[in-house]
Amino acid sequence: GRIRAVAPFRTVVADILDDYDFIGTVDRLDESLVLLRMLLGIDAGDVLYLSAKASGGYDDGRRGFCALIPRTYVSEETRTFFRGAHWTDANYGDRMLHGAVDRSLDATIEALGADAFRRALDEHFHLLALADEECGGSVAFPCSKSGTLQTKKAEANCYWNDAGCGYPCLDRLVERWQTKKIGPQERPS
Repeated sequence: GRIRAVAPFRTVVADILDDYDFIGTVDRLDESLVLLRMLLGIDAGDVLYLSAKASGGYDDGRRGFCALIPRTYVSEETRTFFRGAHWTDANYGDRMLHGAVDRSLDATIEALGADAFRRALDEHFHLLALADEECGGSVAFPCSKSGTLQTKKAEANCYWNDAGCGYPCLDRLVERWQTKKIGPQERPS
């Protein structure tokens, strides 16, 4: 290939994997969260979240005003650039690390048991759907859906800035889930 010195990349990737007990990826966020939950032995509710940022919504960026988050668009020219040799060569080490982390996630799933992992992931997705249904419309983020700054409301709803928004509602949902106050038809099999 075009990469002349592969060995240094392999060494760095191996060192990174040795230095960390767990690495997840954003493109496998939910799988990573469920694996982390299983490894740490924590409850399903401890890895629930509501998205604070979505295309078409607003973000305050801690600037004191709300700005529209543009819808995602990637031009064909940009797509071609990211597929090209210059970009792939310049990011060879990152791609190698990402592939190693992907393989590590897959190996961890196998080590914990694919069936147990699938059940936990199904439960996670079910709880995320319930969270979105029950909490999504009532959570006060720093910016309202119409783009109005609502800092005071968000302070009572978020751990910090826009991190952990909706935790009071998520906590109530998880408590009902754990005490089986959510009906069986709402619980995964």
